Amino acid sequence: MTNLSVAARAESPQNVPPHALPAWVYNNAELNRLELERILLPSWQIVCHVNSIPKAGDYETFDLGPESVMVLRDRDGTVRGFHNVCRHRGARLLDGAGNCPTTSPALSRLDLPP
Repeated sequence: MTNLSVAARAESPQNVPPHALPAWVYNNAELNRLELERILLPSWQIVCHVNSIPKAGDYETFDLGPESVMVLRDRDGTVRGFHNVCRHRGARLLDGAGNCPTTSPALSRLDLPP
């Protein structure tokens, strides 16, 4: 037996561990719920890079399961994060990404510095 045949056998599919999860996990409701509850929601998530919101009023939204958050650049240039929901009616404030003028009703309800 040559070293080449030993190397070829070592790389054969039966000796290589899988590099991905089994297909069933990608569409399993219970596993998705557990992953969201135990891994994703308790940990920090990246919404966007600061360069994505360069001007006052620029915002990005991020949905993770049933939760929605928004990050925006306020009038002073500070990046702030909020739950993307109206406290009074429970309605979503912003969708997607864009620029919301700093005088808009959506921003006027947030506790932003003047």
